[in-house]
Amino acid sequence: SNVAKPYSPPGEKSAKSIQKLEKLAGGAIPVSLRAFYDVVGEVNLLGTHPSIAPAESNVSSDPLVVYGVEDAVECLDGGYGDDDEQMIVIAPDALHKSNTSGGDPYAIRVPDSAADAIVDSEPHNVTFVEYLRLAFAWGGFPGWEDSDAIQPPELEELRRGLLPI
Repeated sequence: SNVAKPYSPPGEKSAKSIQKLEKLAGGAIPVSLRAFYDVVGEVNLLGTHPSIAPAESNVSSDPLVVYGVEDAVECLDGGYGDDDEQMIVIAPDALHKSNTSGGDPYAIRVPDSAADAIVDSEPHNVTFVEYLRLAFAWGGFPGWEDSDAIQPPELEELRRGLLPI
């Protein structure tokens, strides 16, 4: 099975992929997203965990996912979005992440030469950097913010050592 790794650093071709992405976008992509692709690469915390993301749970933990630049290139090459605007899908929505039919994926409109941009369909209506801050504040699982359930102690451990951005 093709299981995604939790973290994949940028590859040798990522700089070229970023250039291709901007060509497909018809202009610049937000600096924050470009920097993420260039410095971080890809993050995918999808999966199950007995307390943080149990298979049978009413908590949608919304694990942090930011697809890599190669996925973004495929997304634009495939023409995701309306005719008048293009969107780079960065992650599935919280419900899809917990294997439930959900809404539109988290996405960023391009072209956009701003430093940061709103993440479409993300429930907090925040920019990409704010979304990352929120995810980090919850140890990578920001869906716990809205839960009445007792928070798993592992979240505190995951938060520890995460540098604020």
